[in-house]
Amino acid sequence: MQPEERLRMAGLLLVEGILLARNPTTRLPIENLKRATDFEKFCKYPWTQIVYSYLVTEVKRIDNDYLLRKQYGLFGFVQSIQIWALSSVQKLGEKFGTRDESSSGNIPLILQWRSTSSPSAKAITMIADGDKVEVTPIVGVHTHEYDHLFSQKNPEDKDLLDVFDLVIKGYRMSKKDCCASKQKKEINVLW
Repeated sequence: MQPEERLRMAGLLLVEGILLARNPTTRLPIENLKRATDFEKFCKYPWTQIVYSYLVTEVKRIDNDYLLRKQYGLFGFVQSIQIWALSSVQKLGEKFGTRDESSSGNIPLILQWRSTSSPSAKAITMIADGDKVEVTPIVGVHTHEYDHLFSQKNPEDKDLLDVFDLVIKGYRMSKKDCCASKQKKEINVLW
């Protein structure tokens, strides 16, 4: 295999195997194989939007019955949700991750963890049912503090803004409020 072919194959494997993380028994979509023939265009393709949309679709299909299964799969770049949970809920981070103590807070969250493990629903429930579960803001409680980082709101951003609003609301809710509210199901979906 030529070096350029290896590069194209590595890019395709990164997108399909890690970012989209689809069912491994399925074949690679032909349209992505064709995209990989021009590596420069492949790299400029809006993968972040596609990966995010794919993950949002996956998260939205989860309900309580789905979570009660013995085993289930969630496709897409799920590690982003896992890193958020480990970083914002100290008890989850202590139980299911190893933080890189040498990292500073000025680097992406994903680089602040040396390793993570996949928690079971039972283990998460035991932590959630504990006496005190604190959620620490990792984005900032005051949303206007970051307005300068974003352009005008776009109707296509609704899903992202809904998730962001849910995260912010979660920071201001006690466990009692959370359990009593209709948002309990929504928050459990993200955890």
